[in-house]
Amino acid sequence: MPGDPVTALPNGQTFPEGVALAQWLGNGGALTNGQLPIWYARHNADVLPSIGVSQPWIALDPSVGSANADATQYLSFDTPIGAAQTCGRVVYSDLHVSGGSGADEPGVAPDYPDAGSIGTSTKGGIVPSGCAQHPLTPQEKALEFMIFDLSSCLVPIGQMLPVPH
Repeated sequence: MPGDPVTALPNGQTFPEGVALAQWLGNGGALTNGQLPIWYARHNADVLPSIGVSQPWIALDPSVGSANADATQYLSFDTPIGAAQTCGRVVYSDLHVSGGSGADEPGVAPDYPDAGSIGTSTKGGIVPSGCAQHPLTPQEKALEFMIFDLSSCLVPIGQMLPVPH
């Protein structure tokens, strides 16, 4: 299912972090026709633009017509909520890194486990030799960006990092 990196804020202005995410994914070869291929898509969270608290970063393409269409796969909000000065950012990702291309390689379970089978599967091997050795999937590349972004300076959503003088 294709996901779209969000590059505009609800008010139509540019979302610089979303533009950076799209560039990161494009440079890393994670996009197909400008979209992020997403396996095991879920619809576990909604972003309500009218409330203006959270910002979507990746949303499923609403034109695919599935039950999960337009579901937010990656979102963030700054804390404390509603404060003039923020000091932290919370991110939520509905991306799953256990599926996608390379999922059938040795050391990777061919089916996404349900809660009842976690810890009981014998499909994998002993770490690290039993792990699949393959390039990062597009979803893993998006999560990699999220980790690097969280370790950077906190800049309010929609604003650019000030240039040092």
